[in-house]
Amino acid sequence: MSLQQFVRCTFCGMPHEAALERCPITGDELPAARRLAERRARMTQLEGKLVDGKYRLHELIGEGGMGLVYRAVNELLENEVAIKVLHDSLQEDSAARRRFEREGFVGGALSHPNLVRTYDGGLLPDGRPFLVMELLKGEALTERLEREGPMTVPDTVFVAEHVLRGLAATHDQAIVHRDVKPDNIFLRNQLAGIDSVKLIDFSVSKFVEEATRVSVDGEVLGTAAYLSPEQAMGQRNLDHRVDIWAVGVVLYEMLTGEPPFLEDNLIDTVTAILHRDPPAPSRYRPDVHPGLDAIILRALDKNRLERWPTALSMIEALRDAGGSDTWRPMEDPDFTTAEREMPPVLDEPESLDDTLPR
Repeated sequence: MSLQQFVRCTFCGMPHEAALERCPITGDELPAARRLAERRARMTQLEGKLVDGKYRLHELIGEGGMGLVYRAVNELLENEVAIKVLHDSLQEDSAARRRFEREGFVGGALSHPNLVRTYDGGLLPDGRPFLVMELLKGEALTERLEREGPMTVPDTVFVAEHVLRGLAATHDQAIVHRDVKPDNIFLRNQLAGIDSVKLIDFSVSKFVEEATRVSVDGEVLGTAAYLSPEQAMGQRNLDHRVDIWAVGVVLYEMLTGEPPFLEDNLIDTVTAILHRDPPAPSRYRPDVHPGLDAIILRALDKNRLERWPTALSMIEALRDAGGSDTWRPMEDPDFTTAEREMPPVLDEPESLDDTLPR
């Protein structure tokens, strides 16, 4: 099974990989595929345009489910930035616009070396919102794993700690990322320095007042292999421990080359997440320390009450288990947040709209 995202098919009602062009049951052309083809034909329309009187858009450098990302130059300050533009097909989708705005809000409100920054935002002449973001140079963890395979133990622990640092900062503000996966972990070419690992894409993040819906008509369901059991069951009282679970999955994948619950189809993957205990990573990697095995398997406990209670507690465990000579010492022993404990459920804002930028 590929690590594709899934959509609910409007023809047969079953979940299909989002990349499929036709329903495998009825043969009908899927609306998402048709929209994708139309969108690709319009990708270059903004190249060379001046946005908001100061941002000159250059080449397209990325595309996600929510928008297009261009390299741009702030002609007033003469510095490079990235500009993310909401897909035109989502312009009238109020839920999509809220998710896009949420990403800008989180990126602008949180200043942390392991989180991608959002500097500015606005509207294009056609009414679409855009975000001005930090321009990252390097590659997603997905690309690194596809090219080089499993990572060394020191590199794995280094990446995990810095992802957890970023999560600690978001959790401290009662924000749950909900989509931690290799696609959303960006690595600089050299893993050196605290800012060489960045957690990106907060478009589906939530304050702890709303759950992940695993299936919504026409909406991306998420990458199944990284869903926590409570997400897979559609529970509505999610908290920061869904991110702890996902870090465990990513740690496992960095060491072994595959996530622990990847099966041939969505249903079997969800079944494995809910009912199967994964083997310890050291079964595939003899150089993995038993202490690291234990840290990962605790993060993957199906009972969230038994997982690491906070991102910082998981970082401390990684460091405490680092007696092996194969582990790289961290260059900064001090945590970047004073957060030490977090209650299992945080106070809920009355409305998510109240937390978004105006």
